Amino acid sequence: MDLDLTDEQRLWRARVRSTLDTPAIRAELTALEASGEAEPDVRALYRLLGETGLLAVDWPTAYGGRAGCGAAEAAVVAEELVRAGVPDTLHVNTIQIVGRFLLSTGTHRQRHRWLPGLARGETFACVLYTEPGAGSDLGALQTAAEPVEDGYRLTGVKSFSVKADLADVALCAARTSTGAGRYQGLSLFMVPMDADGVRRSTLDGITDESFHRVELDGVHVGGDTLVGTEGQGWSLLLDALALERTGLDYALRARRWFGAALSGPAPIGPGNDAAVAETGRLGARINAAHWLARRVLEDQEEGGVDGAAAAVAKYCASETAQEVAHWAASVHGSGPHGCLSSDLHAAVDAAYREAPGLTLSAGTSEIMLDIVAAELEAPTGGAASPPPPGADPVLATLRTALRNTLAETVPDDAQEAPGCPARVQTVWEALDGLGVPLYETGTDQEGLDLGLSVGAAVCEELGRAGLPDPYRGHALITDVGGGAETTPAPVSLTGFEALPTGSGLTVRTAPGGTVERDGARVSGTVVTESVGTAPLAVVLAGPERPWVARLPVARSGWSPTTTGTWARVISFERADITPDDIVGPLGPELDRARVRQASYLLGVAEGALEQAVAFTGERRQFGRPIREFQAVGHLLARCTARLALLRAAISLASWCCDTGRPTTTAAVDALLLAAQTVPSVTSHAMHVCGVRALTTGLSVHRHYRLAVLDAARLGAAHHLSFLAGRGRSSGGERA
Repeated sequence: MDLDLTDEQRLWRARVRSTLDTPAIRAELTALEASGEAEPDVRALYRLLGETGLLAVDWPTAYGGRAGCGAAEAAVVAEELVRAGVPDTLHVNTIQIVGRFLLSTGTHRQRHRWLPGLARGETFACVLYTEPGAGSDLGALQTAAEPVEDGYRLTGVKSFSVKADLADVALCAARTSTGAGRYQGLSLFMVPMDADGVRRSTLDGITDESFHRVELDGVHVGGDTLVGTEGQGWSLLLDALALERTGLDYALRARRWFGAALSGPAPIGPGNDAAVAETGRLGARINAAHWLARRVLEDQEEGGVDGAAAAVAKYCASETAQEVAHWAASVHGSGPHGCLSSDLHAAVDAAYREAPGLTLSAGTSEIMLDIVAAELEAPTGGAASPPPPGADPVLATLRTALRNTLAETVPDDAQEAPGCPARVQTVWEALDGLGVPLYETGTDQEGLDLGLSVGAAVCEELGRAGLPDPYRGHALITDVGGGAETTPAPVSLTGFEALPTGSGLTVRTAPGGTVERDGARVSGTVVTESVGTAPLAVVLAGPERPWVARLPVARSGWSPTTTGTWARVISFERADITPDDIVGPLGPELDRARVRQASYLLGVAEGALEQAVAFTGERRQFGRPIREFQAVGHLLARCTARLALLRAAISLASWCCDTGRPTTTAAVDALLLAAQTVPSVTSHAMHVCGVRALTTGLSVHRHYRLAVLDAARLGAAHHLSFLAGRGRSSGGERA
């Protein structure tokens, strides 16, 4: 799918695709494929691409870029190169890593010296960081750069570099001084790979792309090759690594391998529901990881490098791509008995062999978790706690107002059930006082028409506070009814847990009658949010589509009970639903409801994680905060990354809905990820809080119980997985 592209960017995609389909480029791609080489020399193809101006579109025009193109357009190019079958490692190394680093850090002279050639496909670059004794720990690197009269003399060995055999220049990390500390005295250089003393050799390996060893034997470089200030290379190296960790290349690999697996014969299809469901789960993750990577790229363009955000994106994308490769091999078989054609078998087998390296390159997954864990901070608490950073000032203002109002007006009672009628009413009055019921309502209905993204933020903040969400039911009734209610009121969602397969109620109509015209008589037991003064929004199965009825509480024919997880269950016994109760059929409105529900669940998990981060920072064992133990820090960091992936999926679905794009796939994906992620995150939050989580001393148990209560509010995860996978596995959307 086109991830949140504007109409202009869609036209740009079409132009890029047309350019890549020109005879010269197609002929070169055909020749590469016909060569049968696992790692062919693609420099001639890149020179053709350079002539078209596609390699570095987001750079300034003085260095080979295109006017009016930014990070979004560059991401489209990267996506289309992969779609067309262009091997992308040279592009990643040359343009996305070394080129972007020079663009952000290099001097005016350095930019003019190297960038135009990189953009034209005439010069290629690699990185020389890793050494035999310095992998993840770059503070241990030993390559020395000895200052000499007219520059520096580099001596050392670099290993496991990719495409070093084709590179003309390398971004190399070396030590210019010793004794000050492990991270002091490091410097970065642009080293010509044809300089005297540079020796390259290939390391035997299992992947199609070879690793190389590069020996630097007294290599002389001029003083103008030093990038940045001598001895201050550590901070620059961190920036360079963050540029390398956007996750886009990993997300594109995942998408390519996913499509290759789906293009093969069954076993993914009708009759294999488990495989279809797994297809849906992976497709949802791929889309979210892709979107997250795109956001990091655009954020880097607008506001600089955020190392923790890049680490999250890289972690999510590389772990997803690795899982996709393993899944493709397990589904189709990576050995000689696999059921794919020879070409597809080769692609799946190559992916399987490459997969272990995805969570190693550009920093291991463990290092990514270290980076994220180091940035975890407990919220300041109270009404003044700031909202999460975001580019949209409306959302930031809304979140602040919501948090302040809820903190001031809703009592913090960890024991009181969220569905308690008095608590629901208190929350609703707080929302009503802020005008929330009109946020999504159209201006023709005297609403504010702020869009689903704002409504989703409301639900997220209620979940974060561990409060009931009466807004969800109200918004659904408003959507289905086609306009604002005369008297806005909280509404309890009832019976929606049976979606998407139908209703949990037996619905009977008069002979020849319809639900809409004649009403119905219903029986069965379903779950509701609250039983008190709030009306019920009940879903009824129809012969072609479900219907939504709005029922007043004071009516005979049903009785409520409460379970140990605060769930309220209503048993209907031949209860009459009148035509006046029917609000309307449930169609596209369900997509909006799914996004709100996913947002509420996201908030529930965020609230639990915030409490866990705070507790583990205060709780000391063995002489230090328990968050400083790697096992605890990594667990919290993984939870943080999983919620970032979920947040990306929700943001994408909201954007699709607000801009009139097809929304069903994105909405199902968002709710699926929420249903699978949130119970796990809240469980981990309980675990790290220890036995205190089981007492009223902490309120994290409220989020834990809400997670299981609401995870299936609009359909169980296994049903959502199947729904998400059905279109993908039947030849529809591939991710």
